[in-house]
Formats: sequence, C-alpha cells, structure tokens
Amino acid sequence: MQAADLPLGQQTILQVLAEECNDLQRLTGDIGFSEDAAKEALRTFVAHNVVLRQPDDQCCGFTVELMRRWVLHTSAQQH
Repeated sequence: MQAADLPLGQQTILQVLAEECNDLQRLTGDIGFSEDAAKEALRTFVAHNVVLRQPDDQCCGFTVELMRRWVLHTSAQQH
C-alpha cells in the first residue's frame, strides 16, 4: 500500500500528523473523525511502521522524517 493510495480519511490523518499535531484529541477535533476511527487508522499506520505511538496512547509521530516531509509536500501540491 502506498501513501498516495490511502483512503481519504487516512490521508487526512497523515496530513494533520505531518503538521506536528500529535495529540489524539486534537487530531480528532481537527479533522472531525471519531476517536475510534482515528485510533483504527493509527493502528494501521503503526502496523505498517509509518507512525509510532507512545504507551499513553495519546501521542504519535512519523517513524521516518522523510515520510513526514513527503506528506507535507504532497499536501501542499494538492491545495
């Protein structure tokens, strides 16, 4: 699975994470996802080693900085 081929909601979550939003409550508030939907998307990203989650289940970030930069660049091109 390529990041550009992700469902729209997951792409949106990656874009918000790339903008350094790493708080789950803020993440769900920024994009209007339910907490359960956001957690499921994050579990998918963790399983594919795209993001890391902290033990408190509240913070996450990209495993590779280059991926975060690519998401920001791609997002900017789409707008």
